[in-house]
This record gives sequence, C-alpha cells and structure tokens, in this order.
Amino acid sequence: MAKATLVTNNGLTRVYSSSTGQQVRLEMNDEFTEIKFIDDTTNEGFGEFEFKDLENGYYKLMRMYTEPNKGGGIGRAALEMFKEITDAEIVTSPDDGMPRDDGSHLTQDAPGFVSKMIKEGLILENNGDDFPDDDEDDFVD
Repeated sequence: MAKATLVTNNGLTRVYSSSTGQQVRLEMNDEFTEIKFIDDTTNEGFGEFEFKDLENGYYKLMRMYTEPNKGGGIGRAALEMFKEITDAEIVTSPDDGMPRDDGSHLTQDAPGFVSKMIKEGLILENNGDDFPDDDEDDFVD
C-alpha cells in the first residue's frame, strides 16, 4: 500500500511527498467540489478529483483523473484530505460500466482504485443502489 507523506498543511492546500518521491500540491476549492493535483516542483497540474455535494452528509465522487502518479499514494491522500476537511462520507455509483445521468462514470484505473478505497473505509460501499441526489430523500443508511 503506497502512502504519501504530508509535508505542509495550509488548510485547503496541502503538499505531499508521494511514495515515488514526487512533491504534489493538492488544492481544494472553497465549494469542496474539486481537488486539483499539481506537481509542486514544476507547478503543472496533472489531475483532479471532482465531487458533488449531496447535501446530506455525503459527497459523490463524480470523476477522477491523475497521471503520472499511479501508485504513489496521492489519490488516497486526496480522499483523506477531503474527508478531514468536510467531515463527510464519500460515495460513488456502482461500477457496472454505465455512465450515470449525473455524468459520473468510473473509467480506466478508477474502478480498481475505488475498490481499494472501499476496503480501506475511505469510500462507502455501494451495493447497487445509487445514492440520492440532493433533491431526493430516500437514502436509507
């Protein structure tokens, strides 16, 4: 299990050293809907995680993209950072290969990553039911 090490913490901006030695700055926006991945040495972005606030203590991980840091622990660090800042649970749609009406869809390495993060408790397991949109109130815990 690759782990990134926190180097500096400035609230919504944190710098981590990945297990591969890359210095990565994670920047969360004020709405808690996006975390950008930026190489702290070159100042170039190389990925992001997008979230949707379901307004019930849950955020849905809508889209994720990170390269070239596969396996460096930065994705895990981003989820840990998100949960620490928002004190919310993270959910995803089921991994059935189908894009959702809300635009969420797991592609490439995302299903494997999500599966690992479910096992670690950073993302809630989804047994086939979509979690509610902020308009719905039929979510049963």
